[in-house]
Amino acid sequence: MKKIILILFLLSIILINGCMKYVPDKSKPTLTDEDIKAELKNLERINAAPNNMVINTNDYPKVLGIYSKDGLTLIEKYHCSDVCPQYGGVGIYYQNITNKEECAKINGRDVIDPAWKGYVGCTPEIESTNSFNIYYSFGVGEKNILDTKNNLYTKDMICDLPKQYAIKLSDNEKNQIYNVVIGNDLLNIKEDFTKNCNLLGICRDVTPLSGATLKIELDGKTNTIKWRGNYFDENNLNLKKFMNAEKVISDIISKKEKEMNIEQPKCGYL
Repeated sequence: MKKIILILFLLSIILINGCMKYVPDKSKPTLTDEDIKAELKNLERINAAPNNMVINTNDYPKVLGIYSKDGLTLIEKYHCSDVCPQYGGVGIYYQNITNKEECAKINGRDVIDPAWKGYVGCTPEIESTNSFNIYYSFGVGEKNILDTKNNLYTKDMICDLPKQYAIKLSDNEKNQIYNVVIGNDLLNIKEDFTKNCNLLGICRDVTPLSGATLKIELDGKTNTIKWRGNYFDENNLNLKKFMNAEKVISDIISKKEKEMNIEQPKCGYL
């Protein structure tokens, strides 16, 4: 008799559970890409100097919500690199994703400390907006130019006249640039990396001298960052952030040149 009662009890639990519907946790709001973009704009203000000097680190980490694309929890987390609190800021990351392997499984983007190279976290790949564009000139004399707004690419032929090509980045390529720009907070970097002498008068000379200028346009906001190959402070944290973006952009340009079979110069700079 006891066995029959136990079996009936277990069956009733199974039936009840089978009829119950999953009720999402309403305490955690669902976040779309637009929601995350809006919060990233808010974090731009928080992370910009001098606001970043007074961030209350006790407020973090905190749960932001559930990402609509994968159902995973996103948090806001404070991280400070090298010199604190000058190089501190708040970012958006997946909760409990702590290495590159886990991040790759969910198609996230790794965030690496630009100074110490430690793993900071995994952040979602957010689709860029149509209003995001860059104008990137680079090389000796900065004669190579990628202009995403006008879909143009100019190739420096060095001993011949520059050649211009119609070029259009894929959504994925543009998203890669957008994410590295936002992830490294480049809209808030207000310094140029062009001085070749330090305060002691020690200077760097590089021949031939390469340089790069990155102009960013996002939702009506613009920022321009300049770099020269003889810049004296290679350990500048903001420079390392800029170089993170420079690598992503350069890799995309190299890939495009191969895809389009773009002619290479027949000579070089001395």
